[in-house]
Amino acid sequence: MAVRRVARSRGPRRYKRTSGELEFNRFANLSDGVFAIAMTLLVVTVGEPTVSDARITGELKGLLPQISAFFLSFAVIGRYWLAHHEFVSFLTSISGRLLLWNLVYLAVVAFLPFTTGLFGDYNAVPLIVAIYAANVAAISFLEAVMFVVAHRGGMFERPLPQDVYRFAVLESIVPVGVFLVSIPVAYLHHYAAYACWASLLVILPLVGRRRPADADAYLP
Repeated sequence: MAVRRVARSRGPRRYKRTSGELEFNRFANLSDGVFAIAMTLLVVTVGEPTVSDARITGELKGLLPQISAFFLSFAVIGRYWLAHHEFVSFLTSISGRLLLWNLVYLAVVAFLPFTTGLFGDYNAVPLIVAIYAANVAAISFLEAVMFVVAHRGGMFERPLPQDVYRFAVLESIVPVGVFLVSIPVAYLHHYAAYACWASLLVILPLVGRRRPADADAYLP
């Protein structure tokens, strides 16, 4: 997909999905690159054992928290990449404001390997669990912000009805609430925080039941 920069006498610049220059491609390609690098860097959070043959089994068992954190974060980043891919597929143009918010969003995604490393090593420490939860909550929040910016800026392929718009925002905001709630819960017990995260497997399908009947015409 290529784009052409559209000059306007008034208002901010807008890069459209037409034929011509590369601005829209650069937006999409940078996003995919950051997601790919973040997913790759997750494996660095798993320390490679360097022990004798006799101790390797015990060492691998000790790495289970790091391995679990790797797969958890890989699933998290994968989920947000899919959502971002669907979001971009519905855009017909991007504004400078959306570009800026996308950079902030990508910065928070790129930070996840660091918090994953902390979480893998100190998964029972409330502060570390809270930091990881805050990182994921921030990604979901910024996802919702970008959706609102695109909607208000008329950047979607088709204007969204209000009920569809409200549902899409709600669907993005629900994980923010769950992960923020898990922060104080982590100080009661880290397993309780994990239970909060797991509750999304039930909450999101329940929220999905509120999907407007005509949403399929506007949303993936």
